[in-house]
Order: sequence, then C-alpha cells, then structure tokens
Amino acid sequence: MNSLYVAWQEPQTRTWLVVGELTYHRDKHVYQFAYTKGAKKSPHFVPFARMKDLHKPYFATELFPVFANRLLSKSRPEYQAYLQWLNVPSTEQDNLLLLLARSGGKRATDSLEVFSSHERHAEGIEEFYFFSRELRHLPTETLDRINHLPPGEPLLLVPEHQNEPVAYAIALQTDESVKVGYCPPYLAKPLWRWVEHQILLTVAKVNREAPLQLRLLCRWVFNLPEDFQPFLDEEFERL
Repeated sequence: MNSLYVAWQEPQTRTWLVVGELTYHRDKHVYQFAYTKGAKKSPHFVPFARMKDLHKPYFATELFPVFANRLLSKSRPEYQAYLQWLNVPSTEQDNLLLLLARSGGKRATDSLEVFSSHERHAEGIEEFYFFSRELRHLPTETLDRINHLPPGEPLLLVPEHQNEPVAYAIALQTDESVKVGYCPPYLAKPLWRWVEHQILLTVAKVNREAPLQLRLLCRWVFNLPEDFQPFLDEEFERL
C-alpha cells in the first residue's frame, strides 16, 4: 500500500469531501502529502497545521503529525489487541499507511478519516477492508448476531435513498436481511459505480472485545477491468 486519500466532513452539509492524498515513496523512504480539488469545494475547510498552501506538495522522512497522531501508541496496553482487531499480518505491523487505512484514522476531535486508494494484485484481483458503521444505532439482538458472524459470511450491499442530506448511503445486510451497519459514507458514492462489476463482500473478522467502531471488519474482493478508474470525481485530483 503506497497511498491514502483523506476525507473530510463538511460541517454545514455533513457531506464528505476528499481533500488530500498521502503517499509513501518506498524507494526514497519519503512521505508526500498533496491537497486535492475537494479541499476547495467548501469555504469551511481549514488547511492542516504547517501545510497552509493548498497548491504546494509537502515531503517528510517521518509521517506527518496530523496522521501520526491517528495511530494508537505502541505503549498502550491494548496495542497488540488493536493489531489483531485490524487483522494486520505480523509482517506488515510497521506499515503505517496500512494501519491508517485499516483503522480509518478517525478521531473524536475532528472530522477527518483516511482510506486507501485501490491497488491491484498480480492476478488482477483487488481487495479493500473497512469497518461497518453506525453499529451504535442497532438493537441489542442485532449486535449479538454480529458477534456470531463467521469469517467469510457473505454480506449484501443495499443502497438506501432516504438518508438525506447524504446523497449516497449503502447498508450492509446478511442473507437473512439483517442490517449490520453501513459502508463508510465517503466510499458510498464511488461504490455506486462499482456495483455493476463483480464484487464479493464478506465478513473478514468480528472483534467481540473491541469498541463498536472496530467490531465488524468487512472485506471487499473485486475484479475490475484493467482500465477502470474507481475514483473519477474531480475532488480526487491533486491541486
């Protein structure tokens, strides 16, 4: 994994915009951050500390503080459990972009999250992980059902149109039509363009002891045409 997108929730409309891209250049061991056109779509967006110029790329040999602060400290007693919750292989536990992508980098103090750009495996298959959202609104019996979902169980993508002012919302359901949350809101819009292609969504892992935001880890596996570009919106383009 070499790059992540940064999503920001607009405070007035509550919609999500892609405002930046974080890249790690492995050959040079350098991190790069650049703002995208989504950063100019709202007058309420405030550039990150020490990165005030929207049109300038930034480079660093260590992860920028605005992102490093979103990683759980290794000194925390739950750190090893945290790695297990994220389903990160032992060989990748020092891959900071992977940790950010799996966790989403969400903090209670702001409206930023991160997600990975798509990467194709050698055989043409791509995969994407995310945690199911809005579990706190589900009834107790549904949470119990989630706690007993086995790895590999298929999940259905069910578009919903009533969640205004959010234009796109996609619920996750079991084969028994039990709603087990939602896909991340900033991914719902691109996903609408993907559903016509073959997508396999399954349970990757259930973390019964984890907080609800890290309870149900889902895994997409899809095989898109080689020339297919999933992130076509202008807001993904670098300034």
